[in-house]
Amino acid sequence: MKSGNWSLGDVFKFFGWTKYVGLEPGEFIYKEPCGRLSPDSLKHVQDRTGITLLHVPKPEDAEAHFKTLRLPNPAWAELPEIWRYSFWSQRRLLKSIGEATCQRVCPESAKAAKEYHQLINDAVFFVPDVCDRVEELLSAHFNHQELAASAAYEIETGKIEFDGPPQTKTFNRALLYGELFPIQACLYLAHRARLYVLKAIVEFWLARERGEIKKTAIKLGNFLIDLTSGRFTSAMTSGL
Repeated sequence: MKSGNWSLGDVFKFFGWTKYVGLEPGEFIYKEPCGRLSPDSLKHVQDRTGITLLHVPKPEDAEAHFKTLRLPNPAWAELPEIWRYSFWSQRRLLKSIGEATCQRVCPESAKAAKEYHQLINDAVFFVPDVCDRVEELLSAHFNHQELAASAAYEIETGKIEFDGPPQTKTFNRALLYGELFPIQACLYLAHRARLYVLKAIVEFWLARERGEIKKTAIKLGNFLIDLTSGRFTSAMTSGL
């Protein structure tokens, strides 16, 4: 979805995403037309890629517009607003990581959080083998289990401690009262990583059921994790 200032490169980037993850060509929705391409050029791109280009000049009338195109109704009327709010919240949280680095609030923890976010995204979208995906996500999870507590400890004391950081009043303020965006961002990343780990394990189990893989366990350092046992870490279990 684009409000304006988009180009042919955005269409091909979207087309590349769908091809990479094995999806059918999707719908590219835009509010303002692309001023750099003629309608004939856009139609040619649409015919070659299979992507449907949908011009929605008034987003508030989008549902009525989609009905004229015989597209299915949204599953729930409030869903678009929840989706927009969720992505706005995500952008705000991730931006706070960059601000924490620039303002020297908790620069080391913020740097680790940014790398953690990139690692999670890479494992989910750019690692095709399901076994490798599970292995990378689990490894990332176990290496960053207390990132939010580390950020709180760095904010409160100016010291760095990634392995077993002490409890702080700063962390309690963030956990109980929603304060301090850098810590909230770390909590969000940890929660998101756990969800991706669960998703990857389900994909692993389904692949085994289909007979596509024979592997039953993942080795992380000196630990051997049996993915067919249905057992998770205590932190993941309590977070379900």
